[in-house]
Amino acid sequence: PATSETIAKWYSAFLDYEKERVAVLPAGLNAKDTPFDIVIMNVCSLSNDDLEAAELQNHPVLSRFNIRFDHFNSATSYSGPATLRLLNAACGQPSHDGLYEGRRSECEIMNRLDQLGFKQHMFLDHAGKYDNYIETMREKAGLTAPLESTGRYPVRYVGFDDEPIADTLSLLRDWHKKTRREKERSVTLFNLIALHDGNRLPRQSHWEAFKPRAQIMLDDLNKFFDELQRSGRKVMFVVVPEHGAAVRGDRVQAPRLRDIPSMRITEVPVLVKFFGLKDLPKDQIHVVGTTSYLALSTLIGKTLESNYFSAETGAVTLEELVKDLPETNPVSENAQSVVLTYKDRDYIRQKDENWVVYPK
Repeated sequence: PATSETIAKWYSAFLDYEKERVAVLPAGLNAKDTPFDIVIMNVCSLSNDDLEAAELQNHPVLSRFNIRFDHFNSATSYSGPATLRLLNAACGQPSHDGLYEGRRSECEIMNRLDQLGFKQHMFLDHAGKYDNYIETMREKAGLTAPLESTGRYPVRYVGFDDEPIADTLSLLRDWHKKTRREKERSVTLFNLIALHDGNRLPRQSHWEAFKPRAQIMLDDLNKFFDELQRSGRKVMFVVVPEHGAAVRGDRVQAPRLRDIPSMRITEVPVLVKFFGLKDLPKDQIHVVGTTSYLALSTLIGKTLESNYFSAETGAVTLEELVKDLPETNPVSENAQSVVLTYKDRDYIRQKDENWVVYPK
């Protein structure tokens, strides 16, 4: 029965189980393995629900991805914890407090790829200083990549704290220019806050609505994909939103508020596209199970293990690539609240209170 006591026991068992899970990546790469680059784009404030609310769920760029995770849980509704979870994606899901209790090297996906010969890069459309963003990632997740987006970019928005936010397309093009001549493999972390609530156009005092900003970002990504496709560069391009923007809210939380990590906020569109290959199937492959970061790390591991880029049409089928990816029960956390799905219903616990049904 779904009592507060049984849900508490289930949640404790969930955390214990997740501690034992680790993604499988190759121990090493063969000299004959075809090199490619990995881009991991961490986008602030974009959920499946936001896309529907903004009527952008059918934007053309979304259909260009080869793989889509339909029920991917980012597990939090705040940016710092979201990127920490992403950088520790090679392990199962810790509690919110567990993110800050100490490092586990086997969990750190960027560093595990670094050990396989992938040179690390980091590009942000912001300075990374707010809330000690970069320093937290270095201290709590072992991020060693240097910040390379330090040049002057056109300013697309101004943040709620008056920080300039760089134009997305200019940032992507700068990454392409700086890294395309490198001979070694690379893995790049992007963090983009153009969709963060409260951003405004330069010289404007009122915040810009979500829909036009999301439209511009998706349009820019579409343009960049054309350019990257023409270059012939072999790239595994992954979009992983941090959390949603809560565009339309729910019965518990008003629009634009993210204090409670509801599933409407934390179910995000995770998308994967392979560049530099020919005649990949036009039909998008959907991962329909409930997944989180461990599934994404496992997919990267399978891409490496199969030497996927060694054949012009992919060394294995996309169906084989996503087969048996690990699933994760939907549990989302912030410092003050936890929301989880138990027997097809959502429940919430705030601070040290009892578990209660989360109203639909």
